[in-house]
Amino acid sequence: GRPGRIARKTQAAMREAPSPALNTSEEEDAAALEPTEDAAAPPTKRGRHRVLACATLASIINAFMFMNFSPIVELSRRRFRATEGQVSWLYSAALLATLPCFFAGATRMSNADTQRGAILAIHGLNAVAALLRLAAVARASYAAAVASSLALGAGTSLVVASYAAVPLLWLPPQERAAGVAWLVQGNYAGWALGAAATPAVVVDGHSFGRFMFLQALACVVMVPVAQLLLPGSAATREPLLEGPPVARATLGKTLTDLARRPRWCVACAAYAVAAGVGFAVPAVVDDILGDVCGAAPRRAARVGVVFILAGVACGALLGRCPCEKRRRPLLVALLALGAVALAALHVATARPPCRPLDAFGGAAVA
Repeated sequence: GRPGRIARKTQAAMREAPSPALNTSEEEDAAALEPTEDAAAPPTKRGRHRVLACATLASIINAFMFMNFSPIVELSRRRFRATEGQVSWLYSAALLATLPCFFAGATRMSNADTQRGAILAIHGLNAVAALLRLAAVARASYAAAVASSLALGAGTSLVVASYAAVPLLWLPPQERAAGVAWLVQGNYAGWALGAAATPAVVVDGHSFGRFMFLQALACVVMVPVAQLLLPGSAATREPLLEGPPVARATLGKTLTDLARRPRWCVACAAYAVAAGVGFAVPAVVDDILGDVCGAAPRRAARVGVVFILAGVACGALLGRCPCEKRRRPLLVALLALGAVALAALHVATARPPCRPLDAFGGAAVA
C-alpha cells in the first residue's frame, strides 16, 4: 500500500545520500593532506640573530687582540725589555694555545646544552686576556703578556668551533651558509681592524696604556651584555629545525669519525698548512719590511691589512661558487698561486736593498 511505498522510497534515499559524519571525516583527511602555507614554512628559533651577533662580536674582539703587539714590535720590545723574537712569540703563543683547547672547545660548542656557556666563555676569556694585557703594559711584565696570549688562544679554540656549530643549532638551512660566512668574515674583520688601528693609535708609552685600558673596558662590558642578549638554555635545547636531534659529541667519537674519512683528513692537513702560513705572515711582515726593507711601521701594517683583506675577498668569492667540482680545482690553483707569491716575497726581501713594492704585492697575493 501507500505507507509501504513511502517507506521503500525513504530507505532508498537514505542509501544514496552521503553520511554527514563520513563526509566530515573525509574533508578533514583531505585538509590534513593538503600542505598549508604555515606548514610549508620551516619553524625558526627566537633569538637566533642575538646568538649570531654575540658569537660574531666575540670573534671580532678575539681576532682584534691578536694584533696588539705584532704591528708595533719596536715599541713592545722597549716596553717589555724583550727581543723582537720574544715579541713575535706573543702572537705565536696564542695560536699554539688554540690547538690543545680545540677539541674540548668543539665539544662544548657543538652540544645544545653547553653552547650558551661556551659563547659566554669566549667573552670571559677575551676579558681575562685584555685585563692581563693591561697589567702587562702597566707593569712592563712580559710574563703577564704571555699569560694573556694563552687565555686568548683558549678563547680562539671556541671561536673556531662556533663557525659551524652556531648556525647549525640556530639557523634554518637557507640561512646557515650566510651565518657561517658572517662569523668567519667577522673574525677576519677584527684581525684587519687590529692590524690597522694598533699602529695608528699606539705611538708612545702613554697611548699604549690608554689603548689597553679601553680594550679591557670594552671586553669586560661585553660579558654582562652577552649574558643578557643570549637566550636561556631551554631555548637552546629545543629540537633542531630539521631531522632528529644530533647525538652528543664526545672527543673519542669525534676522533673516530675523523679517522674513517682519509680524504677529509688530507684536505684538513692541506688547510692546516695554508692557514698556518697565513696566520704567520702578519706576525713577521713588520720585521721583514721594517728591518730588511727599511719601511716605516705604518707601511708595514698596511701590508698586513691588505694581506688580510685579500683573503677576505677570495673567501667571499669562493663562498659564492655553488659547484663543488669547480671549487676544488680553484682551491688547488689558489694554493699554488700562494706558494709562488711566498717565493716571490722571499726573493724580494732576501738581499738588501729589497724591493718594497714587490714585497707588498707578494704578501698581498699570498
